[in-house]
Amino acid sequence: MEADLRAEQSVTEMARSINLSVSRFQHLFKSETGMCASEYLLRLRIHKARRLLETTDLSVKQVALGVGVHDMSHFIKNFRRVTGHTPKRYRVLFHSEAALAVGV
Repeated sequence: MEADLRAEQSVTEMARSINLSVSRFQHLFKSETGMCASEYLLRLRIHKARRLLETTDLSVKQVALGVGVHDMSHFIKNFRRVTGHTPKRYRVLFHSEAALAVGV
């Protein structure tokens, strides 16, 4: 999953790639990670998006596309659900906190 976050990866394809049934794959995945595969992938994408917002000047749309999300409303909604902030607000807060940390 982590290798290419932009790739569309279905649970069926993931299960098939390691010769498991979908239900067995889902059960094992959740027992190992504590969440279903789709939530895990979403959190990987949000984590990568946070890093891009912190370290680049890419637009929010470019960040979303860069992590494999094509629907901006879903991206913003899920980003807010995971981080507590919209992507734009997250960037502003991150940069203001970073400036305070270095004494600017």
